[in-house]
Amino acid sequence: MSLYLVLPLLACISTSILATIVCCRGPRDRSSRDAALLLGGVSFWAACEVLSNSRSDPEIALVYAKASTLGWAFIGPLGVGLALAVTGEAVPRIRRALPALIAAGGLFLLLDWSTPWFHTGVTRTRWGWGYELGPAFVLFHLYALACMWFAFEIGRQACQKMNTERERHRTYWMGAGILGSFVLAGLTDGLLPLFGIQVLHLGTIVHASLGGAIAWTFYRSGYPLLAPGSFAAEILETLPDGVAMLRLDGRMGSMSGN
Repeated sequence: MSLYLVLPLLACISTSILATIVCCRGPRDRSSRDAALLLGGVSFWAACEVLSNSRSDPEIALVYAKASTLGWAFIGPLGVGLALAVTGEAVPRIRRALPALIAAGGLFLLLDWSTPWFHTGVTRTRWGWGYELGPAFVLFHLYALACMWFAFEIGRQACQKMNTERERHRTYWMGAGILGSFVLAGLTDGLLPLFGIQVLHLGTIVHASLGGAIAWTFYRSGYPLLAPGSFAAEILETLPDGVAMLRLDGRMGSMSGN
């Protein structure tokens, strides 16, 4: 087994465990479900990388490369949905665009599975197989950039409403980490192969590390860093009187059932 396979194998195992932990920690919470789906997608992507690079037949390797699209095609819209759920921001134009973003991810998936315009082939490398990308990937890259911009716009609006400099500082560092992860993954797994430059694919392990950092914030605080509203329902259920929680913009966020 190639030493390189240790990276996607580690990413597959770790994200599977993290997805289970996050989902079980808050199965009714939207942010937990979105985070679990995102981590599960990365796990499937990593599993396909392991299977692809452990095969000697280029046709089978290409099948697994195409199958991996199911794991990463929806990372963009899932990230946008997670940002909306974690911050509690309304951002109507982005919320309205979310179904279209999900549909676009499905369209790219079908395009990859039914045409040679996405993954055009595979090429032998020192560590296994590298894939060759067609012109449709350029459109996907623009789509991924749009999703990233939407997610950062949501975070920017939430950051402006934070009351303390410490909260804003932590959010800036989290944003920088997310941006760096997407840039590195986009280079090694997208842009460089698009131009025929084959390097080690770091997308799965980078996303697994990012998922671990997010899961750590769940563990440390018990809830997402930016969303005190995610645990408000549990507090309100313990109160004997009717109490409502308002958002910073004055709209009602949630209320007790008494």
